[in-house]
Amino acid sequence: MAFNLITNELYVCNPIGFGRTNDKIYLVDLNTGFTELIGRTGFHPTGHNSLVFDEIGNLYCSIGLPTSIGELIKVDINTGLGTLIGPIGYENLTGMALLPEGISSGGDETTSLPKEYLLNQNYPNPFNPITTINYQIPELSFVTLKVYDMLGNEVALLVNEEKPAGKYRIEFRINNLELSSGIYFYQLQARKFIETKKMVLLK
Repeated sequence: MAFNLITNELYVCNPIGFGRTNDKIYLVDLNTGFTELIGRTGFHPTGHNSLVFDEIGNLYCSIGLPTSIGELIKVDINTGLGTLIGPIGYENLTGMALLPEGISSGGDETTSLPKEYLLNQNYPNPFNPITTINYQIPELSFVTLKVYDMLGNEVALLVNEEKPAGKYRIEFRINNLELSSGIYFYQLQARKFIETKKMVLLK
């Protein structure tokens, strides 16, 4: 079971077992408790033991039978399809936890932390109705990410909270915003770092 802090969605997987049905990934309706099948990872009949989201919304799953060395896969949250990352190095692994440094299974290997502040160009650009913005921070910082129109009016507040060092991804959706086609600007502020980039909305 894993909760996506970006989309506020809960995902679950099948427990350890045999058969062709234990590689399924489900989305849970938080209001009713009902589950919706997202898809299959393709790694059956291996047991799917634990799910975890990283800080930018990537979903990972540990797989393996009780008597075998576990492996880590990355799961597409839209299709459920899994991509093998590699062996974890432990037998009978039943849980994972997200540390600020990255994904860890209890070993010493973690993803490296950024060494500088960085705001990437959004993609796709031009866009409609969704675009993705990636950024990174090298230390604990209070982060704001805002979108402005050509006149300098704030049209969206995407991030406004303290975050640990890491790499982040956020989607800007215009579905509920009355925005016209044209040029917009998004600005990242974290400690003394400020950077602004341009993006184009096409309707």
